[in-house]
Amino acid sequence: MIYFLSHNRFFLAAFRYMVRKESGIKSDLPGYKGLMEESQNFMINAEQNEQKDMVVYLMSLIFDPLKPIWELLLVRKGKEPYPWTPVIMSIFTPFFMDFLVGPSKPNLRPEDKKPGGMLVEKCRWLEEANCKGM
Repeated sequence: MIYFLSHNRFFLAAFRYMVRKESGIKSDLPGYKGLMEESQNFMINAEQNEQKDMVVYLMSLIFDPLKPIWELLLVRKGKEPYPWTPVIMSIFTPFFMDFLVGPSKPNLRPEDKKPGGMLVEKCRWLEEANCKGM
């Protein structure tokens, strides 16, 4: 449990650093509360297209460094995902993205009822930050 909490703190701190750098807004509140204050202040003052651009950019910062691993193990460049890709993603998403999206869990895919789906009730960060761009 301590490891789980410490990895969430690391991911939260890294994401918060990226939000601060992009938005130019800094809160004195600690942890997730500070991230939310920074995000809300950005979302209030930003146009819808600016919000969308920031979210897309932040997601690219998170996932682009993983592209070589992604392409080797999950999706060949320019090809369809491997059959095991959805299952792997549904296992790792709750572990790595819990700090941001909130509770999520593996589920059956709605289109074919096979393992590999993901149930995220709502993205905690986008909802609490009042994002209009996504």
